[in-house]
Amino acid sequence: MFFAPGAAPESDESSAHWMDRVSKDLNIPWHKIGIKEFEVWDRRGFPKATRGEYDSENISEERKQRMRDLLVGASLRK
Repeated sequence: MFFAPGAAPESDESSAHWMDRVSKDLNIPWHKIGIKEFEVWDRRGFPKATRGEYDSENISEERKQRMRDLLVGASLRK
């Protein structure tokens, strides 16, 4: 539901980036995003991700650093 038809990648290696996008769009903390939030995001009609948008070579260094910062202590959040 996150990707435009036919645009989903083979692996989910960048799923944290997907969660971050939904988090920002819905204004919900990143660590509280689950399938229900993805469903709400889809129903609200946010633009779907396109093929290659979340490929590692297309993600900026700033965004990669943001994700590393978000993941620090993530296992301790509830």
